[in-house]
Amino acid sequence: MNPKTSVPNPFFRPGSYARLAIALAAFAGYTAVSHAAPVTLTASDANGFTSFNTGLNWSDTFAPSAGNDYSVGSGLTLRTPATTGDFTFAGDSLTIGAGGAINTKSSTVGANFTINNFALDGGSLNNSDNTVGTAKISGNSFAVTSTGGTLNLVNGPLEFASTATSINGTLNVINSSTSGNNTYNAIFDGIGSFGTAGQLTLTKSGAGSSPRVTFALTSLFTFDIGASGTTYLSAVGSSTRAKIFTLNGTFDFTLGPEDLVLGNSWNIINPENATVTYGGTFAIGGFTDNSGVWTSSDGNYQFDQPTGVLSVVPVPEPSTLALGALGIGLLAIRKLSKI
Repeated sequence: MNPKTSVPNPFFRPGSYARLAIALAAFAGYTAVSHAAPVTLTASDANGFTSFNTGLNWSDTFAPSAGNDYSVGSGLTLRTPATTGDFTFAGDSLTIGAGGAINTKSSTVGANFTINNFALDGGSLNNSDNTVGTAKISGNSFAVTSTGGTLNLVNGPLEFASTATSINGTLNVINSSTSGNNTYNAIFDGIGSFGTAGQLTLTKSGAGSSPRVTFALTSLFTFDIGASGTTYLSAVGSSTRAKIFTLNGTFDFTLGPEDLVLGNSWNIINPENATVTYGGTFAIGGFTDNSGVWTSSDGNYQFDQPTGVLSVVPVPEPSTLALGALGIGLLAIRKLSKI
């Protein structure tokens, strides 16, 4: 029933209370649905102000709440509270669109910002937390859409704690700090995935410092293998300060019959312009390590740590196999003749 439609007075009629209850329930449902419309940021949060847990600059003027999806558009910045404490974004989702940004900052050492269904859809996540310690992003998921996004470690390291991460476009990791501090890390310690077009790039440009990315011991990242020649992890921009990848967790490669073509190879991690460190706990699911060369259990693929390349292993030609068998046979005959 449309709540704006006038109805006859229901009082003192048979069943009037039931009809009134139905009308009130319909109105309540209408109100709830209308309030659940997408909510957008209409103006940037000024320094020292926040819409993260208030209705300051949201289009519906209410503080974020369950049942609503929130987005930040081009030229606008959402700031987290800069006061003491850990903070939770109460909306169902938060999407940072192209040209938009979210700045994390808190007076708490190692502050935790919980955001469920958090996505960069061309926007930026700027860690402006200048306290001692590593700020954290937690929640049920963090996604980089096919449009990509930017992670700026401008004032400190940032950990994606126990968050399922999916990278489906290019995540550009930078450190725009001009203080010369190039020890700031983006740390991934949960479950994650790279889509066929997913890339993570460390970029040093301008007067900024060099960024770093660490896949922690507890991380498990799956790579959906795409076209031959695809690159997933890389670094760009020359610098005397090294851009560093530290790999301590587990990588899994999703491979199909279409990938098993002689000559196919993929740049899982391109070491050019970067320092790549493999920790003692690094592993590849279903592969066996032999001094930095990992071979799949079926023998069809190899991953080479020095080059970071995953490739199809050449299968010996039948003639080569025949010559090998002949050689083994002759060797056996020679040994028997000496007995």
